[in-house]
Amino acid sequence: MLCLVSGNLDEAAFDKPDEVDLDRVNKRHMSFGLGRHYCTGDGAVRLEYQSMLGQILKRMPDFRVEETGLRPTPTPVTVAGYAQVPFSFVPGRKVGGPHIDG
Repeated sequence: MLCLVSGNLDEAAFDKPDEVDLDRVNKRHMSFGLGRHYCTGDGAVRLEYQSMLGQILKRMPDFRVEETGLRPTPTPVTVAGYAQVPFSFVPGRKVGGPHIDG
């Protein structure tokens, strides 16, 4: 079985492959597959991610991932990720959604 995760961690192709770098120059990753198996929804996913990340940074500009609590997925075969990603931020005024007391 081909493990696509390992291709995204190739130090010969990516400078600091273990770091998330949204401004990375080399964007030839395999996250959406390759060739005829390339994901046709990649544009929608990129747009959704950009919108989501923009809202998170707008509402929680000081958020920090608590790296000591990161728990990777048990067996990444084709997709690497985390089962748990704890983070912290300074709470501010609630924006949108139903009113929640407490």
